[in-house]
Amino acid sequence: MYKSTLLALEDCLFLAQQNIDSFSNTLETLKSSDDALQSYQVDDLQTLLSATLTNQETCLDGLMLASDSSIKNALLVPISNGTMHYSVGLALFTHGWPLATKRGEPIRCCGPNGGGNFTNINDAVAAAPTNTVASKGYFLIYVVAGVYNEYVSIASNKKYLMMIGEGINQTVITGNRSVDDGWTTFNSATFSKPNLILIM
Repeated sequence: MYKSTLLALEDCLFLAQQNIDSFSNTLETLKSSDDALQSYQVDDLQTLLSATLTNQETCLDGLMLASDSSIKNALLVPISNGTMHYSVGLALFTHGWPLATKRGEPIRCCGPNGGGNFTNINDAVAAAPTNTVASKGYFLIYVVAGVYNEYVSIASNKKYLMMIGEGINQTVITGNRSVDDGWTTFNSATFSKPNLILIM
């Protein structure tokens, strides 16, 4: 098996586990809601269900770049079918409950030139609380204008984060990883977090 195919499959396995966790959390919330969800719960579940679609597409993109055509052909249909079912599930949920208004938590500012509490995003994320609950709202990180040359990987216990930048071409997060250098599409991303609200 080609190395690129193996790496793509490892990404898909990781993303599939993320989807399982998202569905488990969604099901647990729905079972305990007595048919009535709080507004923050609606927003959280929409985020989780949307993330499953992103994960599916990321997996598929990685497989399309892999070298082993037999693996691609074997997985293309089931992954595409899964994406369709996830999309239907998100649509049903979205039309079943109204959108919610997000709550706010303390803001952590960061700027590459010292214009905030931290000079990089990873340090700001590290300062965020772990294993928070939805009822406490989102922990806000305000990223001031500048170029951030880093790869932001947010651990699964950093929940309910919202990151806000200063606009297109103002707050820029960049890196130089590529498939040509042996990275997969998933691992070349400058951001890695399934349940992050990101407004740049």
